[in-house]
Amino acid sequence: MTTLDARARSAAHSINAGVAEFTPAASFDAVVLRQQRWRTMQAGFSGAFIAALIVLIGIAVTPSPSPEVAEVPVTVVEPTIPVDDPQIVAPVPPTTEAPQETTTSTTAAPEPTTSTVPPDTTPPPLAITSPKQDQHFEEDLIEFRGTTEPGATVFAGQYEASVDREGNWSIVLILSPGANGARFVASDAAGNQAEARVTVHYDVPEPTTTTTTKPPKDEEEEWEFTAHSVYGSCEEEPPFDVYWGTAAPGTPIYVESEYGSGSTEANSNGEWELKVYFPEAPGEVEFTVKVKDNKGHKFLFGFKHLI
Repeated sequence: MTTLDARARSAAHSINAGVAEFTPAASFDAVVLRQQRWRTMQAGFSGAFIAALIVLIGIAVTPSPSPEVAEVPVTVVEPTIPVDDPQIVAPVPPTTEAPQETTTSTTAAPEPTTSTVPPDTTPPPLAITSPKQDQHFEEDLIEFRGTTEPGATVFAGQYEASVDREGNWSIVLILSPGANGARFVASDAAGNQAEARVTVHYDVPEPTTTTTTKPPKDEEEEWEFTAHSVYGSCEEEPPFDVYWGTAAPGTPIYVESEYGSGSTEANSNGEWELKVYFPEAPGEVEFTVKVKDNKGHKFLFGFKHLI
């Protein structure tokens, strides 16, 4: 039922009720007659109303209403679609642009790795193969040899030995007269260290004895024992100094210190000279060097290894 049908039916009921309310009392025949007339009028009203309703509906559906029909006000109420009805889906207006695909790339974080390799705490092996313990030599330059772990380093004091790929090492050191204790330290890549020691002896050869005619006492006293130092310090590796002076021909001369020693004798002209190395000398620290002859005469000199 449309809105217009509902309104027409409501108007008819209103008219019928009004006629019944204002009709005066009469006889039964008159009442019946009036009811028949009223029914006839009601039928006529209904027919006329239906005809008018059809005309109004035609006017409402006509796409181009004429000016005459437009004078009749017609209200068409369209049903409202509730937006909250779950059965009704609101249409999506068309778009002219195609939706762009969004690609999201994610980079997986690297998984943490746990090392299971235990740290190296084993010192490298270190052995001295030459020279032997307490071996004696009559020369002061001696080559020390041994074995260690491949890749390790070997030091004798501040001097580094040569190490090949198999771990064989060697180094030449200068001996002082008497017993010499050599200490070697090997270090691997992890910082582990091992130590080895050996003691060798440098036997200073006795000076050659020559038979000479002893000069008169006054001539013997003319030979004076003197000693001099050339440098007093040195930057070379190993550091050294040169000592010289005078003495009676054939007089043995000794140069001694805590870090290096040597010996010689005066020549036939009463002159002597000696180069002495100090391989164990500490850096920037001055120490004493003593020069003496076999009669107890001596001179003291200072020496410093410059670094």
